[in-house]
Amino acid sequence: MSSIKAIVKKDLKDTLRSRAVYVSLGTAVLLLVIWSGDLRDMAEGLAEKGVPSSQAAAALKPMINSSAVMLSFALTILFGMYINGYAVTMEKMKRSLESLLCTPVGLRGIWLGKTLAVFAPSAILGVAITFLGLFGMNAAVIEPKLGAFIMPDRAPLLAALVGVPAVAFPLMLLVTGVQLILSNIRWVNIVFLALIFTVGFGLSQSLKLNSGSWSLVGVLFGIAALLALLSAFLARFLTPERVVLSSKG
Repeated sequence: MSSIKAIVKKDLKDTLRSRAVYVSLGTAVLLLVIWSGDLRDMAEGLAEKGVPSSQAAAALKPMINSSAVMLSFALTILFGMYINGYAVTMEKMKRSLESLLCTPVGLRGIWLGKTLAVFAPSAILGVAITFLGLFGMNAAVIEPKLGAFIMPDRAPLLAALVGVPAVAFPLMLLVTGVQLILSNIRWVNIVFLALIFTVGFGLSQSLKLNSGSWSLVGVLFGIAALLALLSAFLARFLTPERVVLSSKG
C-alpha cells in the first residue's frame, strides 16, 4: 500500500507542475460561463413574465437537476483527460516504466496507483467546481431575480456527488490499463472518447426521462458495474511483457 501511495504522490506532483491542470481549469471556467448564460436567460425570462417564485423554481428545477449531474460528469472527465496524459504517457516517454516494474509494487499496483493519481484530483475538482457554480449562479442571478435558492433534488444530488465518481473511477481504470498495453496513443484516445460518449449518451437519455428520479442513481451504478467488469476483463491482458513492448513502441 505504501508503494501505491508513493506512485500516487509522485504522479500528483508531476501533474501539478504541468500546464495541463491550468488549461483544464480554464476550459472548466468556459463551460461554466456557457452553462450559466443559458440558466441566466431562462431565469430572466421568467422574472420578466412575472412568474411567481414557487412556479419559477419548479420551472428551473429540471434544468438544475440535469446541470448538476452533467456538469459533474463533464468536468470530472475533462480533468481526467488532461491529467491522464501524465499518468502513463510521460513514463513511456522517459522510458521509466521498466524500472517501475522492477519495484515490489507490481504491475497491478502500478495500474491502481496511476489510476488513483488521475481519478482523485479529477473527481474532487469536478464535483467542487460544479457545486461552486450552482451556488454562484443562485447567489448572482436566481435569488436576486426570482427570490428563490434552487438546489438539485436528492436523487440528482447523490448522482452528482457519488454516482459520477463511481462511474469515473472504473472508466479511468480502463483507460489507464489500455495506455499501459497499447503503444499507439491514437488508439488510447479512441477508446477514451468512445467510453465517454457512450456513458454520456446513456446519462443524458436518463436525465431526459426524469431528471429527479432515483432511477438515475441506479443507471450510474449500473454503468459503474459494467465498466468494472470490463476492467476485470482487461486485467487478463495486462502483463509486464505487454507493458515493456508498448513502451518500446
